[in-house]
Order: sequence, then C-alpha cells, then structure tokens
Amino acid sequence: MKTTTADKYFSFFIRLTAADDNGIGQCCTCGKFGNVKYMDNGHYVGRGHQATRYNEQNCSLQCKDCNKWEEGYKVNHRAHLVKLHGEKTVLLLEASKHCTVKRSKNDIKLIADYYKKKTNELLKLKNIEKWW
Repeated sequence: MKTTTADKYFSFFIRLTAADDNGIGQCCTCGKFGNVKYMDNGHYVGRGHQATRYNEQNCSLQCKDCNKWEEGYKVNHRAHLVKLHGEKTVLLLEASKHCTVKRSKNDIKLIADYYKKKTNELLKLKNIEKWW
C-alpha cells in the first residue's frame, strides 16, 4: 500500500473531525468557513517529518489559501494548537520533527486501514455523503 493512501484517509479523517453535520468546518488559521471537501488537512509540523506526519494533534482543518499559499500560517496554526492541546504538546510536536521514523509497507497499510475505518464511521455518524 502506498503512503498516499494513508495520507488520503488521514486527511479525510482530520477534515471530517472538524466538520459539522452539514460538512462545514472552520479554517483554524483565518476563521473562514467552508465545506471540508474543499479544504485541507493542514500539518503544523510539515508532513515531510515522519514522526508527526500521522499525529492528529499536529493537524487541523485549513482553507486551501492558508495551507498552500500562506505556508500554513504557522504562527496562527501554533496558537490554535496551543489553545486546543496546550503548550507542552506543541513543544513536543516541534521537538519530534528531529526524530527519525521509518515505516514499513505494513505500517503504512495499517495506518491507511485504521483511518479508512475511522473516516467511514465519521461519514455515517455525521450523515455526510462520501465525496471521493
């Protein structure tokens, strides 16, 4: 299984977690509301850092403008995560980016399967139609 499959379901899960029952969520960095199917899973510590790539506390719903064009508005994203999880957690995320993590194909498959299941549960719970 490819990393992209795990990334896809992890992204869906983060976005759906932030959605209301109408599929609407709020960007954590600019406050704009939108349908989560058109928004992004923004990583505070970039997803190139494997130690935090699939860490739910590292991720938040972001509009595409903030996530892609404004480099995630790191200052605003950090403030959001501190409010949500506390300063200690954010400091641990920041320190974790220096850790080396290597995942096997089986690890990636397990991550993908886990988040696929959690995503499907959220779709059903919130009565949101699958869009992919």
